[in-house]
Amino acid sequence: MQIINNNLIPASDIKIITKTTTEKIKPKYLNSFLITLLNDNDIIITNNTYIRYNFFDEINLYEIYVVNSANSNFTVAPDILNEFYIQNKTNNTTDLFILKDFFAVFKNKQLICFRQIINNDIEDIKIYVTQTYNLTIDNVYKINNVTFNQFKASFQNNYSNNFKQLNTNNSFKFFSLYSISILIGFSIFLYSSWSKSLNDKQYQQLLKYQKNKTNYKTKKIMPNIIEILKYIKLENLTTQKIIYANNKLKLILLHSNKNKLLNFLTLYNNKTTIDKITFLDTNNMYAMELTIVL
Repeated sequence: MQIINNNLIPASDIKIITKTTTEKIKPKYLNSFLITLLNDNDIIITNNTYIRYNFFDEINLYEIYVVNSANSNFTVAPDILNEFYIQNKTNNTTDLFILKDFFAVFKNKQLICFRQIINNDIEDIKIYVTQTYNLTIDNVYKINNVTFNQFKASFQNNYSNNFKQLNTNNSFKFFSLYSISILIGFSIFLYSSWSKSLNDKQYQQLLKYQKNKTNYKTKKIMPNIIEILKYIKLENLTTQKIIYANNKLKLILLHSNKNKLLNFLTLYNNKTTIDKITFLDTNNMYAMELTIVL
């Protein structure tokens, strides 16, 4: 048995994607479904891309975990908590583990979800888990670094990490479905980057150019996108990320004034959803993740 050493993936290096569906995806469509999700979330699939996922039946929620690793024989940090069940005799319960930088939920001694965290307040995390995953927590265990390192020292990497590579051999036939989205997304990225260095006259010329070059497939969408970008520029908001897919615009906007971000909702109040607002200590700014249906 090989004892885990340096090939441990911390929670902070694991990309997590959630997706609500109307029903569980049939196995024959699952691979293309997962490829679509990664593409929509701006993740480039390579030979080093590994994923695993959980499906929560009661709420029809998929949660996908993405790892980039040159070595397929890796272990993710939350899996180390399996050692708790080896060292402690417990009943089949739903257990919440809270560490310094992530939490993990085990149900019947099986890891079912985890998240990187900044605030490790027990009550806040319990509420989040209950509301997000519709789970009732039986036990809460706060694991300090000393205990986690003890688990890590005794952990035996003798089981599958359940991460798999995606089959992209047939992905070409899906290209036509996403080519327009990718093209628009790339155009938006260039537009957003360039507009920061333009004067007002150049900015207006670029808006006119963008409108004129829009083809029949995007002419109903691009004007809305342009107006949103125009508002971002005028309000001096910083765009950290912007992705267009499936008639939805996903944004991460930054500003030191939280109200300036919230004012953004006045544009598309009925079609805008705030996914998350966090405060970035390193930037001394608020970050707002939102989705706009176009």
